Amino acid sequence: MTLQQGLEEYWRANGLNDTRRKADSAAAAFFTRHDACHVIFGTHTADLDEACNDRYTLMCVDVDIASYLRGYFRTEEPKQINAYYFKWDTLRTFWRSLLLVPALWRKSRSVHKKWRGQFPPELFAVPLVELRAAHGIEVVHPEAMWAAR
Repeated sequence: MTLQQGLEEYWRANGLNDTRRKADSAAAAFFTRHDACHVIFGTHTADLDEACNDRYTLMCVDVDIASYLRGYFRTEEPKQINAYYFKWDTLRTFWRSLLLVPALWRKSRSVHKKWRGQFPPELFAVPLVELRAAHGIEVVHPEAMWAAR
């Protein structure tokens, strides 16, 4: 499966409609990169997966936290996303994801070439197995990591 095929499957499986993003080029660029990280890291959209995906992104992608947050808040989607995530029950997920940082960090040590935040379009045609091998990226399973603690 190529990165493009993985993205299409990810969008389909999660009911993500890209039409709204096409009207907002900042959102399209940011969320395509964000969703590509979900695909390359093997994470889903469950709360713990989202939190771990963001943390793993900061460890394994050549992007700093300020740029990542700027990219996120330049789009219109944060208003909808934040309305969902800023609830008391998400504090539990936040703390669980913090407790998984050491395990994520250990996994990130296998990365010998950081995934590019601004990757070239030709990477969409490359199989995921080749991309992961080229960078030393290991698939992340947050719930299994939590259970193994």
